Parts: sequence; structure tokens; C-alpha cells
Amino acid sequence: HTDVPSPGGDAVVAAGAITIAGGLNINTSGAGSTVTVNLDTSVLQPLTTADGNSGVYALGVTNYTTDRFLHGYGTRNTFVGRQAGNLTLTTGSATNNTGIGSNALDSLTTGNSNTAVGRDALTAVTSGSSNTAVGSSALDSVLNGTNNTGVGASSLAAVTSGDHNVGIGSDAGSSITTGGDNTAVGYQALQSATTGYNSCAFGSGTLNSLTSGIRNSAFGKDSLAALTTGDENTAVG
Repeated sequence: HTDVPSPGGDAVVAAGAITIAGGLNINTSGAGSTVTVNLDTSVLQPLTTADGNSGVYALGVTNYTTDRFLHGYGTRNTFVGRQAGNLTLTTGSATNNTGIGSNALDSLTTGNSNTAVGRDALTAVTSGSSNTAVGSSALDSVLNGTNNTGVGASSLAAVTSGDHNVGIGSDAGSSITTGGDNTAVGYQALQSATTGYNSCAFGSGTLNSLTSGIRNSAFGKDSLAALTTGDENTAVG
């Protein structure tokens, strides 16, 4: 015998059959082996709890914690995807985060205002804030870096504590670790830079051999592609 809390209905199992009696929020129609349940009003879902027993939609049959698919643990957080987000973050600090995709934002502790869309996007971020990752494995190594934007598969994939980097395109800025204020737009643009600062690469393959140079600017496919450690260079075309 299963009761649906008021204003719901009532379901009774007997001799292999389920009899559903309607209520304010549940009414039934159908005959034979087919039953249609219609919801007449909004469904109120409880807040997500740390033990996963409330406010978690899960896919699979193991448990709500490991198979979580949709939940909003914390304050103004939204997590969609298998094991996206977690149930251990600091609720008073980790706020306004959005993780969509398997394992997105699953290491979050105190970071806030992060947006991750894609499998493993921002999967390592703990206290970093205001990061935006769109694409599989985008910004997937960030720990405490802030204000980074990676759009494209593996864009800015190595950033750990670097700040204010922008990578748009597959593998753009994918080796930057602690470098900051770099902008890479295009496939494999600024691909090898690790600790360089204030460099701009626009175009496929631009500055893709640079490792630690600073204040370099390249515009156009493969511009300054062979540069490794030079500083303050500019190439157009």
C-alpha cells in the first residue's frame, strides 16, 4: 500500500495489480493494462540534501548519490548530468554554479558563479570562481583559477591557477597552467603556452609553439607559429 502525500492520490497493490485513486494533483484515465496519470498542478520537489535522500533525480539503480543526474545542492546551483556537481560542497560559499554534463563541476568546494557545459568541463575546480567552460574537457584542470573562459573541446584544458585567460576553439590555449591574461581564438591557437602572459593569438595555429613568452600578438593562420620564448612580437597575416 503506497500513499501519495496530500494533495495527491492513493495507490494500492493487490494480486499483481495496482489500483490508483486520484487526488487533487493526480487523476487517472484508461482501461485494461494501460493507465495514464495526469498531473493537474505543479509538482513540488524538496531541496537537495547532503545524503541524497531528497531532491535528487537519479539514473540507474545503485543509489541516489552515485547515480545522481539532476539536483540543485547548495544555493542557486543547478547540476544536470551523471555525477555533475556533488553533495559535499560548502553550501554557504559555493553558490550560483551551473554544471551540465557528466562530471561537470564534480569537485566543487567553495567556488561560485562557475558555468560548465560538457563532459568533464571544470571537473577539477574547487575554489575557482567565475569560470566559463563550454565543451568536453574544457578547463578541466582548473583548481582555483578565476575568470577564465574556454569554449571548445579541451580549450584551456591545463589551466590550474591561471586567471583571465580566454580560449575559443578546440585545443586553444590547452597547455596554459598558471599563465594569465592570454587570449587564444582558433584551433590550437597558443596551444603550447604554459606560463606566458598577455599574449593574443587569433587564427588557427597562431603562436602554437610559444611556451613562456609574454606580450606577443599574432593575427592570421599560423602567424608566429614557430616562436617559442620571444617577447613583445607582433605579426599580422
